[in-house]
Amino acid sequence: MVRKYRRQTSRQDWSLEAMEGAVNAVIEGHMGSFRAARQFNVPQTTIERHVVKKRANPGYTVVKRLRPIDSVFTPEQELAERSNIKHPFNTAAKSVGRDLLNGLLARNPTLPIRKPEATSIARAVGFNRVAVDRFFDLLESQLDTFKFTGDRIFNCGETGLTVIPKGHTKVVALKGRQVGAVTSADFCDCRNLCFSVGVLRTTYVNLSSETNATSGGAWAEVQETGWMTKELFLTWFKKFIAFTGALKERPILLILDGHKRHTKNLELIDVARENGVVLLCLPPHCSHRLQPLDVAFMKPLSKFDKDEVRMWLRTHPGKVATLHQIASLFGKAFIHSLQCPQQ
Repeated sequence: MVRKYRRQTSRQDWSLEAMEGAVNAVIEGHMGSFRAARQFNVPQTTIERHVVKKRANPGYTVVKRLRPIDSVFTPEQELAERSNIKHPFNTAAKSVGRDLLNGLLARNPTLPIRKPEATSIARAVGFNRVAVDRFFDLLESQLDTFKFTGDRIFNCGETGLTVIPKGHTKVVALKGRQVGAVTSADFCDCRNLCFSVGVLRTTYVNLSSETNATSGGAWAEVQETGWMTKELFLTWFKKFIAFTGALKERPILLILDGHKRHTKNLELIDVARENGVVLLCLPPHCSHRLQPLDVAFMKPLSKFDKDEVRMWLRTHPGKVATLHQIASLFGKAFIHSLQCPQQ
């Protein structure tokens, strides 16, 4: 990178006084635009443009147009300029250059240029300090009351997986030719999966109506649409109780979102009370920031699942991945996600 940028052209490298003199000389008939350009050292086409404007409007004054960058000088920057404080701003154009941005990023390696994530207005408004503080106060009170240890705290979350990944890895190819990647179909057929992840233990349920094989430690439940329901979640919850060994004498904390299948499922609440499971719901529209599974687990899981699907398609030419393979592919991705160093 060039430390100090040097202009490659001399555009607008003239003074307002010289341009005013050249325009007036042409309008008053003392000389033509060609001679005025030579004498005043200004562009001829610029003189002719301003002459046309001034003849149409006698009150017109020549204005030197800045580059298509708005002025960013703030009162603080103006004060620094008046106080003779050294700064990297362009005082002539009153704008910020690329050198200032590059220098700022070099001095602050924790401030990378990032692509923002699309966030709904409900989540943007719902995720606030009051709601977050109330949740953590409630969490702290439950920890003090039941004395939960790390192996008795779980987080439950759901995600959808498919055998038709949306994105594809980049490849090296010749220019001018269309590059394609084989997929199992043109549309996405999604299946929901429910997880519960703790410090030392993990369990999940695959909700696919056509899967004929599951990974070790998993089981399948049937739902035609592939979406989670109250009945299916209750079935998963009973499996979760058996897996964790929850008892009233040894309670378990389960953190989950506030979906109606959780909060308005009276049978689920009764089963939780009978088996010593404390249900703690996240604040509305805050799971994208507060739920551990969404923050640290679902993204690598989705990535590894897509990688497994692509690998299967490459090692089985002429075949397509269907819901019959989703469980075995997901099992490999699940193990890779647990071993992901990002967690």
